[in-house]
Amino acid sequence: MASLPFRTRSSPSPPIGRVSLGTRAVNAVNTRPRVIRAMMGNVPMVPPQGRSEDNEDSLDASWLLGTWSRAPIVEEGDDLNANVQYLVAHGHDVDAARSIVREEYVQEWSPNEQEPGAWDVTTRKPGRGASRTITYPLGEWEESFSGASDIFGKDAATVHRHTALVSRQGGVRHITESGTPLGWETTERYLSATDGTMVVRRTFLRRLDDGSASDDAIVCDQTFERVAAAG
Repeated sequence: MASLPFRTRSSPSPPIGRVSLGTRAVNAVNTRPRVIRAMMGNVPMVPPQGRSEDNEDSLDASWLLGTWSRAPIVEEGDDLNANVQYLVAHGHDVDAARSIVREEYVQEWSPNEQEPGAWDVTTRKPGRGASRTITYPLGEWEESFSGASDIFGKDAATVHRHTALVSRQGGVRHITESGTPLGWETTERYLSATDGTMVVRRTFLRRLDDGSASDDAIVCDQTFERVAAAG
């Protein structure tokens, strides 16, 4: 669901919901691979705010290992509204978005045996009987899909992606940035220091009719709880 030698600085996370690109940019931006930068057209870029210099080979993302189940968002409030808004921006009506947000969603993360730093991620949606496995390598990569994706669109296409590990705010974050038919998206995964859950933060810039990006970013958080191994 890949970012690009991410330039970051330690600063508070942006609020959930719709925020201006300028506000979002103080936390993360720039130096995107040419393949994604070219797709972004005239998306406004912000001067770099500092950069993590850590070598990805030295960063330990082993905390990703295991099975994670998305915590249901059952209460009305900002978290639910932001996730619904995110899905509506991807073409869903409000009722469908609320249903998707609340459905069971499980991911299993395991190291890829052939490529150092890569992860095999199996996603299951038991309510739909759906399952798929994707390999997330470090660096630039592409993902093809046949359509009917909740976040990529209804038509078959290729998504251009980039994945990086970043040392930020005391932990290692797995960051993926994607150029999709619907817009540009950053997915940031990190381990909560408070309760050990995985926080998945999605930041989405919608593609406008002229091919440029919206000035506003939609930001939403989801929480995943680690599933204890059977036995």
